[in-house]
Amino acid sequence: MGGKVWSREEEEYFWLRLIPHSPKRLGDDMFFNEEKDWGWVGEMMTQYMGNRARRKYTQLCVFEHYFLNASLSRFSPNVGNLCARYWRYEQHQLRLRARALRIQQEAAQSDSEANASGESSTSQAESPIEVNSVVDQDTPIVINYEGLFVTQQHKFRMDMAVPLWGYGYRHC
Repeated sequence: MGGKVWSREEEEYFWLRLIPHSPKRLGDDMFFNEEKDWGWVGEMMTQYMGNRARRKYTQLCVFEHYFLNASLSRFSPNVGNLCARYWRYEQHQLRLRARALRIQQEAAQSDSEANASGESSTSQAESPIEVNSVVDQDTPIVINYEGLFVTQQHKFRMDMAVPLWGYGYRHC
């Protein structure tokens, strides 16, 4: 992300008004705000900023701004804590993916050791998490009726769930 630093006005409009409608919306926003694409976010930024615009807000521009702040922790100077809930969510997703990968590797290693020693591998009922149900980057996140973030595969595994309030859940 090169160019001028985003102003505080740009940051506030982006994080408080537009991201709650983006594909990365969280919490209540998933229920009350219709999902719009990144192109729409760029158009709304351009429309709002008008002649005060400091850059051309393209689909790539606004997604890159989100990605650098929330995913890579390269915060803009004027962002403050506006992106904190999205950053916490992205960090939690990284930890989930790392945990799932570690579990998958351990399961594969134990299966190969069991096969090498001639023992039968453990049954699915004995293993804590199925190997083929690991969380990857394309795993959709859903919210169940108890207000928890749960992956599709782990819908009934509450130890994989994350409470909404951990990511800025707010009551309307």
